[in-house]
Amino acid sequence: MPRDVPRTLSVLPDRFAVCRLAPDAECPAWAEAGALSSVTRTPEELSVVCPEAAVPPGARCERGRRAPRVHGPLDFALTGVLAALAVPLAEAGHTVLF
Repeated sequence: MPRDVPRTLSVLPDRFAVCRLAPDAECPAWAEAGALSSVTRTPEELSVVCPEAAVPPGARCERGRRAPRVHGPLDFALTGVLAALAVPLAEAGHTVLF
């Protein structure tokens, strides 16, 4: 990690789900539940990351994921932060959401 980036990481206590919806789907209300959620639309899909407890049965998703937290705040001008986090996780056999 760049020298001036806080190096404190923790793992959020919740279990998360990564869900894939149709690219033209409306954003469901459950997608924004909890303290951490992410909704991303691409031409291929609407991706949702949220606490798994919020996801209804039958939703197309991977459950049981954990999320690391970088303690900050981080300056927007910092570079190399993602690489500094992703490389050690990959070397340990983890994805960004593990």
